[in-house]
Amino acid sequence: MTIIYMDMYVKNTPSVQIEIYQLIGIVALMLAVKMQEDVVLTQEQANMECQNQYNIQMMEAVEHDMFKKLNYFKLIKKLASWTHCTR
Repeated sequence: MTIIYMDMYVKNTPSVQIEIYQLIGIVALMLAVKMQEDVVLTQEQANMECQNQYNIQMMEAVEHDMFKKLNYFKLIKKLASWTHCTR
């Protein structure tokens, strides 16, 4: 899921800077983990994994932008119905 979120976000954000790919990746991972609901990855933990390169406001900004650009809640419903059909 993380790679799908990253790919979709980068595709919908042509002006994305290479310097924030890691930030995009960690936020995509946070969203993927939230969807699973059995593991929690906080912003603080995620930032620690990135050697504290980003502040919480940067992570929140990318997360909110990802929500908008991926139409996240609609995507969740679509993915949830797809996973239910494959079980």
